[in-house]
Order: sequence, then structure tokens, then C-alpha cells
Amino acid sequence: MDLANTIAAWGSCAAAIVAVIVALYVSYKAELPEVVAYLKYDRDHVYMYLVVKNCGNGVARNVKLSGFDYDMADAKMAKLLRKSFVERGIPVLIPGAERSSTIQAGNSMCEHKDDSCVVTVSYDDEKSFLRRSKTVSEAFTLD
Repeated sequence: MDLANTIAAWGSCAAAIVAVIVALYVSYKAELPEVVAYLKYDRDHVYMYLVVKNCGNGVARNVKLSGFDYDMADAKMAKLLRKSFVERGIPVLIPGAERSSTIQAGNSMCEHKDDSCVVTVSYDDEKSFLRRSKTVSEAFTLD
């Protein structure tokens, strides 16, 4: 009987430790930034925007886009895009914040209706699980 009680005590102790670790990890994941890139169409003004948004709860730093195809944008807009966050990046993106830039406008949108590209968004996450910052990257299809 003592052996069964000892095994049960050790088992419940191990289960409690695992539960604490899982709770800490879930809390950590809830505080992370989550940066996404997508295209947004404004029907009222007939504009197409490239949007980068932090949907998470943490601050994203050094947000960079790579792989954007400037052929998706109007010729006039491409010149402006090369001076925007698309090329230079975003130093800080707080939770819920977004940056957008116009890539198409008006009738020229018909010329680009079949265009698509894959962009990679990378950013630094200062709040890592073991106190080291890490760079997170994710690819998004813009269509």
C-alpha cells in the first residue's frame, strides 16, 4: 500500500509541474506579436493597399518585407513604394497597429487582376521564452 501511495504522490507532483509549465507557455504565447501582410481593396475610392498589421499582443520590432513584386503595382505607385516601408521596413509595430501603402488605383487595376506574389515578413520578437530575442519569419501570398 505504501508503494502505491508513493507512486500516486509522485505522479500527481509530476502532473502539477507539467501543468505549471503548460500555463507559463500559454501565457508566453499570448503576449507575442503576430505580423501579417495582405492586400486590401477599397471599393469606395477604387484603391488597392498593401497592408502590414500586428494582430498579436506584443510589440514587433525591425519589421521587414522581402519578395514584393513591384510589377504588381502601378508604375506611378511603384516609384513611391520604393521609398516606403516596403523597402525601408518598419522600426516598431505595436499591437493592433498597421501600415499601408497604395499599390494600385483606378482603371489600371484591371491590368493587374491576375497578379500575385509571395512576400516574407520578418520581425524581431523581444519577448522570447528563454529571454533571448529571436527573428520570426512567415510567408504570405498576395493575390
